Amino acid sequence: MGTMKTSPQPDSARIEKKMRIMADLFHFAFETKKFQLRKKFPDLSEREINHRAYALIENGCR
Repeated sequence: MGTMKTSPQPDSARIEKKMRIMADLFHFAFETKKFQLRKKFPDLSEREINHRAYALIENGCR
């Protein structure tokens, strides 16, 4: 009977670093979209700007 190879355990520090980078990239994209929307639609409420910015990111900034 052959021995079964197991995957190495993920390095938690490496995963944490990748998650932090992902969160920073999302925050940057969100703030950038909010800035663009404020310039384009100055009369929108902060709530509507947040909603639209999130929707744009969720849809791939189309």
